[in-house]
Amino acid sequence: KTAIASVKALGLKNSVAHIELFKTNNGWRIIEAGPRAGGYRQDMYWLSYGIDHALNELLVKLGFEPTIHTKIKKSSAALNIYCETEGIISSITGFDEAVKFDGIFRLVLHAKPSDRAILCGNGGNYIVDGVVFGDDKSKTEELMLKIRSTIQ
Repeated sequence: KTAIASVKALGLKNSVAHIELFKTNNGWRIIEAGPRAGGYRQDMYWLSYGIDHALNELLVKLGFEPTIHTKIKKSSAALNIYCETEGIISSITGFDEAVKFDGIFRLVLHAKPSDRAILCGNGGNYIVDGVVFGDDKSKTEELMLKIRSTIQ
């Protein structure tokens, strides 16, 4: 309940959240709460701000000041494509075409024909994941839609 309340209080929507809680004698207390770019943060911080997140983590641990840029260079987004129905994958088409689109930073195919497709809600993993970028948010969103419609 505390985590849900913190996410609502911060107004987070469509975002991975990082929440640290501490249980006291008087109940749960929030130590830290905020949005996170998830497992794609190194690529997304680099593309969007020119920030080397891994280097900054090392600098902070060594007691040095991190390099932080606040001007946005590009829009970036993480992309996950899950199966739409469960069963055995008979074919995957369009990936070789999609990986050539402008604005692809990384696109990885994690499945092959004969693999079992399991819905996300049933514990299935993504079929394709990656990071894309564009000059602005609308271009990035258009690219993600183009990729989703190309890969079947």
